Amino acid sequence: MLTGDQNKFKDDTYIDNFFIRKLGYSLKPSNDYVNLERLYRLEYEKVVSEYPGIMIAVLDHKIWEYMSANRFKTHYKIELMFV
Repeated sequence: MLTGDQNKFKDDTYIDNFFIRKLGYSLKPSNDYVNLERLYRLEYEKVVSEYPGIMIAVLDHKIWEYMSANRFKTHYKIELMFV
């Protein structure tokens, strides 16, 4: 992701789940790109006010790293709900 357009993010499961589970937005996973892009840019403006110069692609990568590192914890919690 970091080699492409630095002003774009990649809509994937981790990004969808971050906005749904961590930020509390009501989105249809992998089916609401226009709304996700609007919300992503809204949240990006908040981040860039704290960290001037951060690129959209870098924020995307940081979200991906965070969600990837917490993947097992998230899946484990979901599995426990159904046991």
